[in-house]
Amino acid sequence: ALSSLYEAYHTEDPAKQRQYIRRASSTFHGSMRGLNGHVSIEEYACFPTYKHLHPHVDIRFLYDDHKHLHEEENAVSTALARLVEAQQSESFSRDQILNTLEVFLAFDDVLMAHLGEEEEIVVPMSLTDKPVHF
Repeated sequence: ALSSLYEAYHTEDPAKQRQYIRRASSTFHGSMRGLNGHVSIEEYACFPTYKHLHPHVDIRFLYDDHKHLHEEENAVSTALARLVEAQQSESFSRDQILNTLEVFLAFDDVLMAHLGEEEEIVVPMSLTDKPVHF
């Protein structure tokens, strides 16, 4: 999705811009369906198991991270919808693509930080049935 927005910004052809913007939106929303499925599996299957096996490890922050990710996802969805709508108007500006990229990158920062936390906390718990201490 980011690469499609990048391409939309760098092309002068309005038809190609529309194509790239639609592709970015489609790719993002498809990816979010997968991510939301992943989050559901974690919250309803994995995390409760980890809390049971490792009661001394506080993983509540991971649930909070998921809420924050959802908020950022909504911000990207809104920005993409506005971009698709704006691209149809006479007053469309490539700066609107940059604004959408900034929102998208903010989401990416939150996602990457969360994945890093999961790598440090969840992966060790998933690989052992022995107590894990952090």
